[in-house]
Amino acid sequence: MSIQQFQVHNRFRFFEGASISELNTRLRMFTAGGAIAAKSLSIEYVESADSFLVLLGYSDHQPGYPVKLTEITVGPHPKGDDTDALGLTLDQQAAEASEVICQSMYVDKDDMIHVVFMQTVYVG
Repeated sequence: MSIQQFQVHNRFRFFEGASISELNTRLRMFTAGGAIAAKSLSIEYVESADSFLVLLGYSDHQPGYPVKLTEITVGPHPKGDDTDALGLTLDQQAAEASEVICQSMYVDKDDMIHVVFMQTVYVG
């Protein structure tokens, strides 16, 4: 199987919650049994409902593993060339978090950028 085929998935599940912490609990429960292999993550903050929607992409034809979400506040929405500094900050945060599978981001009503890492969880 090629490396790309390990990332391919055709199953999706929506989760809704008031916070990333709440969504983390739901995703941990959904992936705890090892029946699915999480592949992709999309997060949307719905201001009108003051809630979050998460779309998890996964495969149920590969060995599964539990995952968790870790939210990082990166900084204010960049103006001009500030994107390089934000990228370096995120690089450092990802290295400290470790085992990042993928990420998604949202911008809150105060114009702050939040990145949510989906990470593997080792049970042992």
